[in-house]
Amino acid sequence: MYWEILTYDRLQALCFGRPCAFQNRSSDTKFPVENEWIEDKDGFHLAKYKLMGMMESVIEIQTSAAPVSYNTVVELDRKLVECKSTRHRLRY
Repeated sequence: MYWEILTYDRLQALCFGRPCAFQNRSSDTKFPVENEWIEDKDGFHLAKYKLMGMMESVIEIQTSAAPVSYNTVVELDRKLVECKSTRHRLRY
């Protein structure tokens, strides 16, 4: 399953401080929808996949040699906080 592989790739990139092997912009895989092919009664998998989709931005900042602006960090933090606050609404 693509989204599980993507999750593993992002976790490895974060742990080892390396770029992602899979880029969001180079994939046309649709986001999974509950009841289509996964059972996700508590929304865990969908929340995990959404977070891992966002983690590419974090990893780009982590592995960048150039300085990152404070506004970029604040915007990324806002997105992560928003993701956390909407996790209970991820059920489709």
